[in-house]
Amino acid sequence: MAKKSVDLETKAKAFAKKEIAKAKAKLAIAEKKVIVYAKKNPKRALMIAGAVGAAVGAGIAIALSKMKKK
Repeated sequence: MAKKSVDLETKAKAFAKKEIAKAKAKLAIAEKKVIVYAKKNPKRALMIAGAVGAAVGAGIAIALSKMKKK
């Protein structure tokens, strides 16, 4: 029984490593696309970044305020 769990653990680790490698490759591609977009549209990229930052900040503020109420 112990050997099966070790085999499953090994397979799971190998699968996780492959998936992480795929995710890193996709992230690198997306990063390149963002850089190209930002260079072509600097004003729009700045507005998008500001809006995303404001949304994340608002989400964090709401989450923190809810934690304080409990």
